Amino acid sequence: MSYREYSRPYKEWHGTELAENMRQVDIDEVYASSGHTPLQAILSSVELSDENFTFLHESKVVAIAGIREVNENSAVPWMLCSNALEDFKKNHKKTFYKCTKQWVDDMNERYQMLFNYVDARNEVTIRWLKHLKFELPKLIEDYGFEKIPFYLFMRVRHV
Repeated sequence: MSYREYSRPYKEWHGTELAENMRQVDIDEVYASSGHTPLQAILSSVELSDENFTFLHESKVVAIAGIREVNENSAVPWMLCSNALEDFKKNHKKTFYKCTKQWVDDMNERYQMLFNYVDARNEVTIRWLKHLKFELPKLIEDYGFEKIPFYLFMRVRHV
């Protein structure tokens, strides 16, 4: 099983559908970090990324993800999810974890360090990041637009 089975190249309608059905934790996080609406956050993330794709299940957008290269050794992965993720996980939780772990592993093969920031209130995503072997080495007390606590998360491939 590969994440590629569930992923498709990003299309404009994917962003619109996700913006209309984004999980509340992701809405709160993108607003807190940037002040953006869901659609603004998706469009900005897609535009700034080197690669983007959409996880689809039964023609529904489950998530849109991407990665932005910082330099040849590091990159910023991101993923925004829809409410359809919960339905998908009811019957395919292991598939979701395996696919996202495989994607992160692939990105970590290309880049020695992956990093980004997560809202400290976003317990669901923090658990998922830990499952994917990300570390949360630093709490930034006044991060982003709302100046609230966010964790730096990172995963370093040891050579």
